[in-house]
Amino acid sequence: MGKRKSKKISLFQNIQPESPNHQLQPITTAELYVRFSQQGEIMGKLHLNSGAIQDFDIQEVTEPSGHIVAHVKIDTDRDVVKYRVSTDDRHPKLTDIVNKLQNGLQTAKNSDADFQISEYCERNYIFVTYPNSESEQYTGSRIEI
Repeated sequence: MGKRKSKKISLFQNIQPESPNHQLQPITTAELYVRFSQQGEIMGKLHLNSGAIQDFDIQEVTEPSGHIVAHVKIDTDRDVVKYRVSTDDRHPKLTDIVNKLQNGLQTAKNSDADFQISEYCERNYIFVTYPNSESEQYTGSRIEI
């Protein structure tokens, strides 16, 4: 496993000195995610916890309300994380979501490609960047194991 370089990530946008407003402006979670993912992290990792993917499992689960969701469990050499992912207007078919997640996780597990997850807890979104660098926003949240 390669050495991880220390990265500094600014949580505020840079304000030009000539700007009349010299206050620091907060950035969104999505902007922070994009800036973080462009910092050149180690390849082949789940960037949520920078662990090497050991295994994963995706199951379609029927909730008591009758709503069918996907539970995505990812085992790394550092931790285990689990997410609840559901359909929404952007992604109306759960089978498409599940297939895409399975393909992306399998590719990352079998190669040195990245599979990245960023959470936007306040809005129940997760942002997934697949090994082919394509990004998707899903309605989802982390499940405590």
